[in-house]
Amino acid sequence: MLPLLLACAAKAVDTGIPWSYPLDDVLRVTDGQVIGTHNSYHQRDDPMVTEEWDYAHLPLDEQASQQGVRQFELDVHQELDGSFSVYHATGLDDVSSCPTLDACLSTLRGWSDRNPAHFPLFILIEPKDDTGGEPIDVDLLDAALLASWPDPFTPAELQGDHATVQEAVLTEGWPFLGAVRGRAIFELLDSAQHRDAYTGDGRPMFRDPVDLADPTAAFLLLDDPTDPAIGPAVADGYLVRTFIDEDLGAAISEDGGAHMLSTDFPDQHPLPGGEPVRCNPVHVTEGCTATALEDPAFLEE
Repeated sequence: MLPLLLACAAKAVDTGIPWSYPLDDVLRVTDGQVIGTHNSYHQRDDPMVTEEWDYAHLPLDEQASQQGVRQFELDVHQELDGSFSVYHATGLDDVSSCPTLDACLSTLRGWSDRNPAHFPLFILIEPKDDTGGEPIDVDLLDAALLASWPDPFTPAELQGDHATVQEAVLTEGWPFLGAVRGRAIFELLDSAQHRDAYTGDGRPMFRDPVDLADPTAAFLLLDDPTDPAIGPAVADGYLVRTFIDEDLGAAISEDGGAHMLSTDFPDQHPLPGGEPVRCNPVHVTEGCTATALEDPAFLEE
């Protein structure tokens, strides 16, 4: 416990806000449940092509500070020079609060550095070369991500000495909060060719598995909050993201338990109690409280 508390104290010097979390070697990432945003960069276009795109998010750092958002989703398009833009669809729905991947990640990293006591951020990166841009090169995408965020929590860290990432999840579980507090966990949100190309050691993002036969399975996307697979997956130790705009009740029920509750309208769907992070109703650890996961008193903004 002492090294963890010393690390917390060292970080507190940087922010001016003393903080410590005595349960950071008891509670795990999977003990939390957070609000997330879908297409977190999204702004209304004019003219608007469809009512489905009739929503606009605050800038990413304001989502984190004002709405308690801890899961973000960024659609990326590769440009001719190898850089990455962030928007939804070329010429149809392409207004963004942060037009490049570097701008988006720099905004979030700035908030994270100013608030190192935060619960880990989940950042989903979705290749969207089917709606504009060049064919995406996942090696270039990794390099761009690491240039903006050089120290994410990686699949290799989770795997440790286990044979596979999935084995680590099922036998040991996701890490204690002391290992990931103030950090980011990235997911490659793709179920086709980019996922298939995303193999090999040293990758900074977790893959979107086809099914639970995939040895890289650790982070699952189960979009329907009523999906009966969510509860068992959470109980087994997987991280799960779902959508809540159609059925918030199912998502927050004792049979739900998805860790990331994604929405187009975070102001309309706060967590019960209003905290940025609440204890997961399925993955339950004795002693868990919302403030043990993330205490707003330890955040600057």
